[in-house]
Amino acid sequence: MNLDVQLTSTKRPLMVAGDGYIAVGTSGHTYYYSLTQLEVSGELMHQGLKEKVNGIGWIDHQWGPFMISPFELGRTFETYEWFCVQLENGMQLMISNIYDRDYHLPMTEDYGAVELIYANGEARHTEHREFKRTAYWNDPVSGHTMSMGWTLKVPELNVDLKLSPEMIDLMVQLPAKGSFWEGSVSVTGTVDGAAVKGKAFGELLHRFEKPEVAISPLKNTWKKSETLSLAWRVKNPDDGNPLNFSVYKVQDGVETLLEQDMNAMQFSTNLDSIFMDQDTSKFSLKVKAYSIDKTITGEAETSVLKLIP
Repeated sequence: MNLDVQLTSTKRPLMVAGDGYIAVGTSGHTYYYSLTQLEVSGELMHQGLKEKVNGIGWIDHQWGPFMISPFELGRTFETYEWFCVQLENGMQLMISNIYDRDYHLPMTEDYGAVELIYANGEARHTEHREFKRTAYWNDPVSGHTMSMGWTLKVPELNVDLKLSPEMIDLMVQLPAKGSFWEGSVSVTGTVDGAAVKGKAFGELLHRFEKPEVAISPLKNTWKKSETLSLAWRVKNPDDGNPLNFSVYKVQDGVETLLEQDMNAMQFSTNLDSIFMDQDTSKFSLKVKAYSIDKTITGEAETSVLKLIP
């Protein structure tokens, strides 16, 4: 395949963060500008066939002493999710979310922001944003799990957008667990209350892990008149994957749901409310953790507990 095109910038450069200089987490710093609205025209050739093409483009130019890598070496590198957005009303946005090495998403300028450039070339910058992941996807080739659906709200800029991948299976497959996702994204929503739509491109280096749930120890024997309080924690929390939890009673291999879709990592119950009057036997409790779309799941179970009258 051969692409031969001319790219002509029709809008002043976007100087990221206002002056084109930003820190990148604790990974260094970078000089950074973008040409956000390019007229593209030329020719595409594939297997001897030629076709004239035209469209819009975006060019990033970023350089400086910083190190973020798609290759996994424990948690050596910080990671990110990045999008460039071109709306049909002539506005463009850049969205960046940088994860620290503990998978937190600090709301500071060095850990990402939203850049908005209006049709007239005026630019705005803010790190105050509500960026949520609405879906996830597990790549069967690399085994990585990536976010695969997003919403963005920026109250101070009156921006409310939904971003949806146009294709999902678009991993850039690299050796040594270095695969990452790049692909086209459709955009709908509102800006200043007016409906908008457009196109985006996403580049995702951050991968999501199976949650490792650890339940706090319980005593071995319980009376039916007692209240049992269960607490747990997630050993590998990820700010990009706020988890829900469900608790089950397990008895004779049968799971009975006690409570679901919890946000807090604790649960209490009167034992006489979950057992029949004549029921004096062994049981355990299971905690299941899951992402908003239940793609990412993990669970843990207590030791076998004994119930006495």
